[in-house]
Amino acid sequence: MFKNKKMPTILTVMLFGLVSIAAVNKENNHPINPTAYILQQQNVLLTGEVVDSETEEALAEVTIKVSELNVSVETNKEGEYSVKNLVAGETYTIIVEHDGYKKYESDIEIDAQSPKVSKTIKLEPEDS
Repeated sequence: MFKNKKMPTILTVMLFGLVSIAAVNKENNHPINPTAYILQQQNVLLTGEVVDSETEEALAEVTIKVSELNVSVETNKEGEYSVKNLVAGETYTIIVEHDGYKKYESDIEIDAQSPKVSKTIKLEPEDS
């Protein structure tokens, strides 16, 4: 198959080198556990509802923005929302705005143990 008997060895060394490079943390050059790295990169779904802090009534058409992703979603009629493609182990800033209510801003850490995270957001009326 190979005319040059050293070719399989060279290919093996090149392949091993690529795998080794991929398994090193860019920030501190420490080896990465490949299984942990793959799990950390899994997509996580953030779901929940937005309610009035005083009446607990669901709020429709509320804008929820994830700053780091430059993504915005709106709640449905039941006040429910979902944001896809968050990365486990990362922290995101959630900004929630709705007419007649104070702006809500909070950091949320996405747990690497669960493919789905749920958060209820309580908005305060502007006049309170």
